[in-house]
Amino acid sequence: GEAAVGLAPTLVPPPRVAEAAAQLHGVPGRPDAFGTARQLVFLHGRSQQGHDPEALRREWTAALNGGLVRVGYRPIDPADVFFPYYGDRLAALLHTHEAVATTFDAVAADPAAAAAPATPSARALYDQLLAQAAERAGMPDDGTSAQVDERIGLGGVVRVARRPLDWLAHHSGIDRLVIAGVFRDVATYLDDRRIRDDVLACVRETVPASGDIVLVGHSLGTVIAMDLLAGAAAEPGVTGLVTLGAPLGMDTVYDRLLTRGPHCPARVPWWFNGWAPCDGVAIGCPLRGHWSGLTVESSVDNPRDRAHDIDAYLGQPEVAAAIASRLELPRG
Repeated sequence: GEAAVGLAPTLVPPPRVAEAAAQLHGVPGRPDAFGTARQLVFLHGRSQQGHDPEALRREWTAALNGGLVRVGYRPIDPADVFFPYYGDRLAALLHTHEAVATTFDAVAADPAAAAAPATPSARALYDQLLAQAAERAGMPDDGTSAQVDERIGLGGVVRVARRPLDWLAHHSGIDRLVIAGVFRDVATYLDDRRIRDDVLACVRETVPASGDIVLVGHSLGTVIAMDLLAGAAAEPGVTGLVTLGAPLGMDTVYDRLLTRGPHCPARVPWWFNGWAPCDGVAIGCPLRGHWSGLTVESSVDNPRDRAHDIDAYLGQPEVAAAIASRLELPRG
């Protein structure tokens, strides 16, 4: 029914963020697990705040083991994997970064609009990401692609490009709020250098200090992985990079990376990119033709209702075989 006259709208409470002292941290793996200097590092995507990093490591490893067994390799022990964790840190940074509150009514009317960044520069980048992603996904240019929705929030007008988001959701099968959330966090990470530096510092706490790593990144984690490897540090060495569900195919993203364009860092000798055609976040894939330094690229057949899920990606034979080859895993 209609809201009672004179009553203020009920504000959606901000997400609960752990105090800095209580924030969870990454979990290291065994440095000599694979009998060589090679070490496996998983780098998660967004919306992992409050999740137990140890449980996440077990889930990722279980998914990869499913793929490894399918292609004839022995499964690995979760304790052998390094799992940097920045979920709580990013949530805390976003909590202080956002200034616009919204209402339950606004969320119900358009949950994706509620995901828009609050600051003008991040919001503009968010709109650019959605528009370019929809264009790359085949949205026709009929003169209406720039349509926006304007809603009044506590901090002013919330301006969100709705039509591109609706197009992406319809053609990928992924919920609008998931797509909007990924691009919101990517935009905020790329727009705010303080957030970027804090997230990278958090990740470095758990990355091995020496040896040769095989770095597997998913979603926002692929963006962070590129920045991480673009640093000047000589250690650890890198024997392979695996990116899954990556939003790296848009110049709106790669022009703002520390690589300063679509150039895989020179310290990476081998790079595999896996993407699902129905993944509404992996827009711009295949990356070949845009990026230099790409070694192998493969489309994978993720289920439509789990197109962007990391467990769907890691269980694919092509992905598991790529990781196994760089780790030099024994056959089962």
